[in-house]
Amino acid sequence: MTDQLYSDYIIRNNELSGVKPDQTVLFKKNLIPFLPGVKKEIKDLFKSSTVTIADSEEWYPAANSYYPFTEDVDAFARVHHLLESKNSSESVVKEAAQLINEYGDKRARHQYLRSKPTCFLVLGKPGLGEEEVARRLANHWKCVYIDPLTLLEGEIARDSRPGQCIEFNLRCGRAVGIDVLIRLLARRVQFPDVLHRGFVCCGFPLIPNDLYEEDPISSESAVFNVREIFEDVIDQTLQITDISMKVAVSMVDSSKVDSEMIKEEKSEDNEVLSQPEIEMSLEWSIQDQVCGPSDISTDLEKQLSCLFGLFEYPFVIIYLFGRNSDVISKRDNYYFDVYSNKTIDMQKIKVFYEAGAANEELTEDLFGEGRNPFADNPSLRHIVKHPENLPAHVSTQLDRYHNELVNSLDSRILQHEHQYYIKLDSRCFISQMLNLIKLRLKNLPLQPVLIPQEFPASTEEVGEGGTQEIPIQTPEEAFLKLRKQDIVSPMFQWVWSDWGSFCPVSMSESVYQKGSPKYAVHFANQIYFMSSEKNYYKFIENPRKFLLPPFPKPGSNVLVIGPPVSGKSAIAKCLGYLLNSKVLAPGEMYKEYISQALVELQEQVKQSAIAEAMEILKENQITKFEEIQQQIAEWKDEVVQNLQKLSILLDQQSKKTEDVLSSFPMMMQQSLPNIDTLDEEASIIIETLISLNFHKQMDKEFCDRLLQDPDILNEYLPDELKQEKYPETPSVHDPFVLEYVEEKVSEIQIEDVKIKAKENVYDMYARGIQAIDDAEYYGWIIDGMSLDVGVIQQLYEEFPIHEVLILTTSDYKFLVDRFKEANKHIMQYRDFRNFFLRIGERDAAYRAPSVQSTDTFRKEMAGDIVSAMLGACFDEDVLDNERILSTLKYEEALKMYEKEIQEVREGLNELQVNPIVIDITNLSVEELLEEVFYVVLDRYRRAASEFTDADRAEELQQFMTETIPTAEGEGGGGGQVSDDIIAKNRRYGDTNYYCPVTFAKKFVLQRGKEEFAAKFKDKVYLCANESSMKDFIRFPRKYLVQICPPERYPPPRICVIGPNSDLREIVSRKLAKNLGVRYLDFNKIKMEAISMFSYTSLLVDPDSEDLSDTLIFHWYDILLGTIWFEEPYKYAGFVLNGFPVKPRCLNYMIFLNTIPDVIIHVALPREENLKRELAKNMNEWRLDAETQRKEDELINSMILHEWETKRNARYNELMEIKRQNRYSKKMTEERIEAPPLEDETETNAFASDTQISVDSVIEQQEHDETMRILDEEFPEPVFEESQEAEELAIEKYTAEIEGKYEKFMQHYEELKNISESEVIPFVEIDATLELEKVIRYAYIAGNELKFRENAIFERCYDVPLDTAEKLLASGYYFRSFFGRLCPVQYYEGHNPLHMSIGNEQNNNVFPLIHRQYIYFLQGKKQRAQFIKDPLKYTSVSDFNFPLIPLRVAVIGPPKSGKTTLANRFKRDLGFHLVSRGQAMRYTLSNPLCTNLINKIEKVLRKGETLPDEIVMDCVHVASFCGECVTHGLIFDGFPNSIKEMELLSRLGMVPHLIFDLHITNKQLSKQVAEPNTKYPQFSKRFVQHIYSNWSKSQAFFREWCDREYQNIYKIKVDRSIWGVWSQAKEVTLSVIFERKHYFKHFNLDWPLRLANMLVTPLEFLERQSQYKTYCPVCFFYTHKLMNGGDPPDRTGLVQYGKKFYWLCEEHIDIFLRTPEQFIPPSNALLPLELPKHVVCTEVPENPVENGFCLVCYQNHFPKKVLLQGTQDFVVSYKDRYYMFDKPNCVHDFMTQPEDFSHLIIHYKDDDIPADALEYRSLPILGMLEQYLSKNIVQAVNSANVNRPIIPGLSIAQSALIFVGLNLKINNPNTRKMKQYQKAMQHFNERASNLQKYLEIMKTYVNPIVYYEEPDTPSSTEVEVDSDEEQFS
Repeated sequence: MTDQLYSDYIIRNNELSGVKPDQTVLFKKNLIPFLPGVKKEIKDLFKSSTVTIADSEEWYPAANSYYPFTEDVDAFARVHHLLESKNSSESVVKEAAQLINEYGDKRARHQYLRSKPTCFLVLGKPGLGEEEVARRLANHWKCVYIDPLTLLEGEIARDSRPGQCIEFNLRCGRAVGIDVLIRLLARRVQFPDVLHRGFVCCGFPLIPNDLYEEDPISSESAVFNVREIFEDVIDQTLQITDISMKVAVSMVDSSKVDSEMIKEEKSEDNEVLSQPEIEMSLEWSIQDQVCGPSDISTDLEKQLSCLFGLFEYPFVIIYLFGRNSDVISKRDNYYFDVYSNKTIDMQKIKVFYEAGAANEELTEDLFGEGRNPFADNPSLRHIVKHPENLPAHVSTQLDRYHNELVNSLDSRILQHEHQYYIKLDSRCFISQMLNLIKLRLKNLPLQPVLIPQEFPASTEEVGEGGTQEIPIQTPEEAFLKLRKQDIVSPMFQWVWSDWGSFCPVSMSESVYQKGSPKYAVHFANQIYFMSSEKNYYKFIENPRKFLLPPFPKPGSNVLVIGPPVSGKSAIAKCLGYLLNSKVLAPGEMYKEYISQALVELQEQVKQSAIAEAMEILKENQITKFEEIQQQIAEWKDEVVQNLQKLSILLDQQSKKTEDVLSSFPMMMQQSLPNIDTLDEEASIIIETLISLNFHKQMDKEFCDRLLQDPDILNEYLPDELKQEKYPETPSVHDPFVLEYVEEKVSEIQIEDVKIKAKENVYDMYARGIQAIDDAEYYGWIIDGMSLDVGVIQQLYEEFPIHEVLILTTSDYKFLVDRFKEANKHIMQYRDFRNFFLRIGERDAAYRAPSVQSTDTFRKEMAGDIVSAMLGACFDEDVLDNERILSTLKYEEALKMYEKEIQEVREGLNELQVNPIVIDITNLSVEELLEEVFYVVLDRYRRAASEFTDADRAEELQQFMTETIPTAEGEGGGGGQVSDDIIAKNRRYGDTNYYCPVTFAKKFVLQRGKEEFAAKFKDKVYLCANESSMKDFIRFPRKYLVQICPPERYPPPRICVIGPNSDLREIVSRKLAKNLGVRYLDFNKIKMEAISMFSYTSLLVDPDSEDLSDTLIFHWYDILLGTIWFEEPYKYAGFVLNGFPVKPRCLNYMIFLNTIPDVIIHVALPREENLKRELAKNMNEWRLDAETQRKEDELINSMILHEWETKRNARYNELMEIKRQNRYSKKMTEERIEAPPLEDETETNAFASDTQISVDSVIEQQEHDETMRILDEEFPEPVFEESQEAEELAIEKYTAEIEGKYEKFMQHYEELKNISESEVIPFVEIDATLELEKVIRYAYIAGNELKFRENAIFERCYDVPLDTAEKLLASGYYFRSFFGRLCPVQYYEGHNPLHMSIGNEQNNNVFPLIHRQYIYFLQGKKQRAQFIKDPLKYTSVSDFNFPLIPLRVAVIGPPKSGKTTLANRFKRDLGFHLVSRGQAMRYTLSNPLCTNLINKIEKVLRKGETLPDEIVMDCVHVASFCGECVTHGLIFDGFPNSIKEMELLSRLGMVPHLIFDLHITNKQLSKQVAEPNTKYPQFSKRFVQHIYSNWSKSQAFFREWCDREYQNIYKIKVDRSIWGVWSQAKEVTLSVIFERKHYFKHFNLDWPLRLANMLVTPLEFLERQSQYKTYCPVCFFYTHKLMNGGDPPDRTGLVQYGKKFYWLCEEHIDIFLRTPEQFIPPSNALLPLELPKHVVCTEVPENPVENGFCLVCYQNHFPKKVLLQGTQDFVVSYKDRYYMFDKPNCVHDFMTQPEDFSHLIIHYKDDDIPADALEYRSLPILGMLEQYLSKNIVQAVNSANVNRPIIPGLSIAQSALIFVGLNLKINNPNTRKMKQYQKAMQHFNERASNLQKYLEIMKTYVNPIVYYEEPDTPSSTEVEVDSDEEQFS
C-alpha cells in the first residue's frame, strides 16, 4: 500500500513538473485545474475530488435521544453499544453540502445539474412489503427501482455475458449467489440513468436462504457450468493461470449496447459526473467483475458495508417496523400469481371482499397498479404458495436477522442523518406509508428528479375522423407549437434553451448541427431539439453531462483573419483563454516548421551520409585487409623458405657433430647449435628470421614444427600484419563516419528549407494542429490565418473548423492613423485576467495569466529600453524617415489584404461557411475584445428580439385565460384583465422595469418605456430609448446581472424644484440629511464652475436664452457628468436643489442619461408664493435700506468734514494774508511818523491801548470780507440721498415675483409632461401646509429610495398552490432549500416548526415565484414582507433547519383540562393528538393489524382492562401520520406509570416534554359543577374518588420521571385556558428551539445544552467527564466542589466533545462561551478523595471532634459556638466521619472540605462537658448572645439609620415595632413571612411619606404665627456614642 501511494505521489509530481510557476497564488487546491500548463489528468483529479469535512478530529456520539430508532434493540444501551463498536479514532466524514439558492436562472439549473440525485434505501424485516413501497416511491420520485429480481432481469435482458451465465444456471435449477447480486447492484448504480435520477434500493441486505444453499451460482462454479456452451467466448476473456485461483467473468464488452455505453462512459470527460469511488471494506474490486469470493453471502456485516458504500450523502433511509408475529402471519398470507408473476397478499384480498370497494386505500393497494387476480379465474388455481413464505422458514430467517443484522444495522442508522430517516409501520396500507413518505419529503430540502419528457406526436385531422402526423418543420416553426403543449398553465409556457435549435448532445461532441422537431423534449422549463434518435436516448437517459458547463460553448477551432495591427493576436489570446484552446501563431508555426523541416532534412542527409561513409569505410577496410593478407602470404613464403634452408643446414650440422663427439655419457646433453659455431650461411638465415619477428634460438625441431604446422606461423606475425578476423560492418560512431556526416550536414542550405516551407503552407498548419495535446486543450485557434484560399479549403477537408473570424473596416485610414500614432504596440493587450473578471468569466480569468507574469511583457519592456537607447543615438530626421518608410509598407500591406480578403470570402461562400465579420473601426482593444466575446458566445444561443404587438396580444391572451389570484383576492373577473394585473404578473427581466443598458453603462436607474420593450428568454425588458433597445437586442447578456445581485445600486438622486427658493432649500437640506446623501445647490455649483473654467466659451450663464444649443449642451455635459458619474457624488447620492428649471434642461438630462430618481415639486399657489416672496424681499429691502442709510450718513459726515476742513484752511489762509498786509502798511506809516526818544515809553503804552480797539474792528471787517469770499468759493455741500420709497419697492418686487412665477409655471407644465413621457417619478407637495408636514411628505417620497437597495430589481409572482405543485413536479421552477418552510419565519426565528400541513388546510399558504424558485409563505403578513425584500430572506448562507418532530404529553388529574390543552396543541401547532381510546379505536379500524386486533378482542371479550403493552402498541400504530412525521405528536392523558414510560422507551416514543397540570380540590369541584353538554356528567363523589386514587399513584411516578428524564413541566390550572395555553406554548417552543440548536450544531464541536435531550442517569454515568457532577468553572475560579446532585439537575448539563459536564446556573453561560478554559489541561483535576454524604441509622463511632459541627465553629469564630451534629447529616471524607447540625453546614463542607477538615476545636476546659447545654437551658442573655445577637444588632442599626416614627406613638415604641419586624423578616423559620414583609413595606412607606409631608409643610409660612427655627446640628454633625458605635 505504501509503495502504491509513493508511486502515485511520484506520478503526480511528474505530471506537475512541466508547469511553469508565476506570481499566481492559490488559496485552494480546487483552483489547480485553472492553472495554465496543468495536464488534463491532474485537472480531472482535482475536479472529481469532492470537498469533505470531518465532524471532528475524534468521533463521538451525541445524546441518546438524538438518534432515530429502529426496533428490537435495547433502547437504554444503544449509544453505549455504539461507543463500544465504534473506534474512537475513526471519523465520520460527510460531504459538506452548502444549501444556497442561486441568483440567476442559468446558475439555478447548473446547481440542480451538479447536485447529486437523492437515493433511498428501504430496510426492514424481510417480507413486510418493502418492495411495493420502494416501487411506488420510485414511481413518485421518478428514480430507478432496484431490487435483486430487477437486477437479474435487467442483466439477462441486456444479454451480457454475466446475464447469459445467470440465465443458463437458473434454467439448470441453480440459485444465484448473494455475492453475484451485490456486484450487480454495485455495477447498476453506475449506469447513466441512475447517476441522473437516483435509485430506490430494497431487498438488501440479503439473508441467506437455507433451502438454496447447496449449489448457488457463486465464484468459479458459475463459470465452469457454462464453459462448455461459451468455450470460445471464455477462451478470449479469461486467462486461467492457476486452477486454485478464483475465476472471474469479465463484464466488459458483454454486448454491443453495453460496450458502446461503457466506452462512452469511460471516454467522457465531465468534471461533475465522474464515477465516484465506492469505498468498501472488501478484498475484491467490483468495477469489472460479477463473480468473486462468496464469503459475503454469509457475512452480513460485509453486505452492509458494501450496501452503505454505494450511497452518497444525503440519502434517505426508510425503515419498515414490524413485529415477528406480524411478519410471520403476513408472509403466511403471501401467494404467488402464476399469470401476473406477482405476489398477492391474501389478507388484503380477504379484507377487500369483506369490506367491499368502500376502502379506497385497500383498493389502491390491491389494484392500483395491476389487475384483479380473481376477475378471470375465481377458482384460485393459478395462486400458489412459495416455500420461502412458510412459517418455519420465515421464523428461521427472522432469528438470523435478529442475531446477525439488527445490531449492525442499528449502528449504521445511529450514524445516519436524523432528518433523513423515516420509520413506517408495516401494518399500514401501502398508500398510507407512501403518503407519509411524500409529506416528509415535501418538507425536506431535497430536489425532486427531473426527467426530459418527449412531446406527444403532432397530428392533424384528415378526412372523417382520420389523423396523420404533421410534416417535419424547422425547429423555429415547431417551437411555436411545442411551447404550448403539455404545459401546466398558459402563463407558464416552455421557452428556448441556451442551445436554441442546436442539438446539445452533438455540440458536446464538437458537432454543431441543428436538431429535429421529431426528437424534441422539454426539460426543466426549456425545449431541446435532438439531432438523431441515438442522441435523443442519450439525452433522455442522463442530460446532466450535456447541459453543464462548458456547454453550450462555441467551437474551439477558430481561424482569425484580419489586417496587420488590427488586434488579431489579442483576439486569438482572448478566445484561447475563453475556449481553453491553444493559440497557433503563423510566425511561430513557421519557425517551428522551418526548425522541424531543417531537422528532418538534416536527419535525411545524416542517414544518407552515414550509409555512404560506411560503404566507403567498408571498402577501404576490405582493401586494406586484402593488402595485409597479401603481405602475410609473402611473409610466410619467405619464412618457409628460410626455415627450410635453416632446417637443412641444421641437419647437416648435427650429422657432423655426431661424427666428431664420443659416446661418453657426459657428452649426452644436446645443446643447441650456437650462431657463432654455425657457419656463415646458417647465420645469415637466422638473422633473416629474426628480422621476420622470430627469436634468436632456433633448432631443428623448432623449424620442423613450424614447417609441419603453418598455422603456428601466425603467432609470429609482426604487429603490423596481425588481424583477428575479416572486417565487420563499420559503426556509425566511427570517426570517419562522424566526420563525413558532419561535412555533409554543413553543406545544407537554409534557403532550400524556406523555399520548401513556402511551397507547403498547409503542411505547416497541419503539423501545428496535430501537435496539440487534446487532453490539455479543447481546440486550437490560428492567429492570423493565411489568406490562401487553397490552404483554407484543405484545412476544412482535414480538420473540423468551427468558426472563421474576419476583421474588417470600412475606413482603412483609421488603421493607418493608429499605426502612425503608436505603432503596433497599441494592440499588444495583456490584461486578460481583469477583462474576464469584469465580464464575469471567472474560469477564463483563472486560465489567463497576470500582466507581469507574461513573457511578452518582459520582452516588450526590454525591447522598449533597447529601442530608447538606440533611438537616442540617431538623429530625429533619420527616425522620421524610418517611420515614413514603415508606414508606406503598412499601407501596401493593407491594400494587399483588402484585395485578398475578397477572395477568401468568396472561397468561404463556396464552402458554405458563414464567417463572423467584425467591423473594428474606432474600437479600442477592450471594446474589440468585448465585441468578439459576445459575438462568438452568442453565435449558437438564442438572441433577443423586439417585443412586438403580437407578443403583447399573446401576453394579454394569457392573462385573460388565467389570472393569478393573490392574497388580497385579485384575479378572475370574467376575462377582464386590468393594467394593474398585467403589471403585477408580467415577467420582467433581471432589471425589473428599469432600462438594463442605462444601468450597465451609466450606473443610472431609468425606467424603460413600453414602446422600447425587448424580449429575451421569454422575459420582458423595458429600454429607455431606441438606441438602448438596439444595443440590448444585439448583446443582451452584456447588460444582464445573471450571477449574483449587483455589488452596488445607484444611490438616491433627487431633484427639488419649486417657485419658493427658501422653502425649496429647507426641504432639500432636510431630505438630504434624512437620506444620508449630499446636498447640492445648482446655482452655487454653476457659479463655482463658471469661476473655475478658464476658456471664454464657458464664461457665460448656461441659462441664458441667447446661447447656442451646442454650447449649452457642452456646458451641461461637463456639469451634470461631474455630478452623476464622478466621485464623490456617483456612489454617495445627492439632493439637487433648483434643477431642472427649464424643459430643455430636462431634455439635456435625458439625452445624457443623467436621470433623477424622482423630481419633487414644492408647490405654492400664486398668492401664497407672492406673499412669502414679497415678505422675504421686503425684509431684505428694509435691511438693505437701513444699511444704505447708515452708509449715506457716513458719507455725508465725511463730505461735511472735508468741506469744513477746506473752508477753515482757506479762511485761515485769507485771514493771514490780510493780517500781513495790515501790519505791513502800519509799519510803513510808523516809519514816516517817528516819535521822540524820551517819550517812547509813554507813547507806546498809549498806542497799545488804542491799537487793540482799532485792530478788533479791522479784523471783524476782514472776517466778514473773508466769509463772503469763502461763501463764493465753498458753497454748501450736497449730501447723498439714495433712499427708495417703500411703496415703489413693493411695486417693483411684486412685478418681478409675478413674472418669475408665471415663467416657472409655464416651464413646470412642460417639465411635468416630459417627466410623464420619460417615466420619471414626479411628486408634488403642497407647501401651504405646515413646514413639518411638508418635510414629512418629502420624507415619504424619499423613503422608497432609502430602502430600495436590496430589492430594487426583484419581483415576486403569486401562484396558486396546486399550480405551484405542478410547476415543481415538471421542473419549470425549482424547490428552494427552504422546502415548505416559510423563509420569513425562519429569518425572524418566530416559528421553529414546519407548519405547512395545518396552514394548507387553513388556506394560509401563499406560494410565491422569485426568480427560478418557489417559496411557500405562511401567512399574509409574511407574504407582504417577502415581496418587499425577497433577497433579505433568501440570502441565507448557513441554512440549517432539521425536521425534528416533537413528542409532548399532557398528564394530570381528571377534569384538569388535559384534552383541552391537547386540542390547542393540535389546532395551533399542528400536532397529531393521540389518546388511549383513540389509539385503540384506530387500531380496531385498521384491518391489517390482525394480530393486535385479535389480542384486543380477546381481552375485551373477557371484560378485562387492556394491559399497558397492548395499549402502547396501539399508540404506536396510531402515531404514523403526516403530522407525526413533520410537526409532532401530543399524548393526551398518558403516560401515567413507569411501565408505560418503559414501553414507550422501547418503541422510541418517550415524550420530550410532559406537562403536568396541577389542580386543587376546590378547583376540581368547580369544574365538576360547571355544566358540560358535550360529554355525560359524572357525580362529584365519583370524580373525587378518581382524583383520590390518581393522587395516590402519581406521586411516585412523577418522582421517578423527574429523576430519570427530568422532562416534566408543572402548570397550575389557576388561570384561564388562554393563560395555560400561552405558558405551555412558550415552554414548548423553547424546548423545540433548544433541541434544534443541538441537532444543528452537534457536528460542529460546539458546547451544547442537554436540558431537553432526555439524558438518563445511566447515560450520564457512561458519558460523564472527570469532573463527574461537580461544576468545573467553580473549581477553576474558587476550587469549590459545587455538586449538582445525584442524579444531577439536567438544566445544567452540557455536552462538549464526547463528555457530559454539569454546570451551576451561575457559570453555565461562561462555560458555553469558552469551554476549553475549564477542562484539562487548562483546569486542574478533581482531588482523588471526595466527600460523600452518608446515611446513618446511628451515630458513627469516633466522629471528628466528638461530632460537633465544624462549620458552625468556623463561621462564628472567634466566638466558640459548639453545636452537636446529628446522624442525619454525616459526611465521609478521607476515611473520617464528620457530623453537622443542619443541611447548610453539610453543603458548606461538601463544597470546601479542605477548609474545614483541618480544624481543631479548642475547648474552654480541658475536659469536654458530659452534657452539653441545650437551647432552652441557656439564660436569656446567653441565649441571645449565642443565637440572636447578630440579628438584634442588625435590627437596631437599621432602626438607628432609618429613624422610624409612627404618629401617635413614642419614639421608643416606634423603634421597638421596627426592630420586631426586622427580626421576623430575617428569621427563616417565621411563619406567614409574606405578611410580615408586606407590613414592613407598609411601615417604611408611612415613615417616608411622613418625612416627605413634613418637609412640604415646612415650605409654607403660617400667616398668623411666625417664628425662627433654632439652629440644630445636622445628622452628620451628631457625635455617635462610643458604646453605640462599638455595638454596631
